[in-house]
Amino acid sequence: VQKFQKDSDFPLLRAILNLDQATASTLPAAIEELRAFVKLHPASTEARYHLGRALLRQRNWEAARETLRETVRLDPAYLEPRFALVS
Repeated sequence: VQKFQKDSDFPLLRAILNLDQATASTLPAAIEELRAFVKLHPASTEARYHLGRALLRQRNWEAARETLRETVRLDPAYLEPRFALVS
């Protein structure tokens, strides 16, 4: 919760919630929402990680791997994307 203290974080929170509630038919919209957030906030490792999760759910392995690797490159201490890469 502490990571999300600014008003600018609310679109990301909404995108993560949409991803977590996504069905097969709504997953593409959740992915586009996360991609749009990453485009506006390219340094957001949190958004990149969740985009990587979404791409994994979509079975878009190469894009997921690329997104998660970039997340690790931006923040080597962020463990979740590392775990996602090896799972």
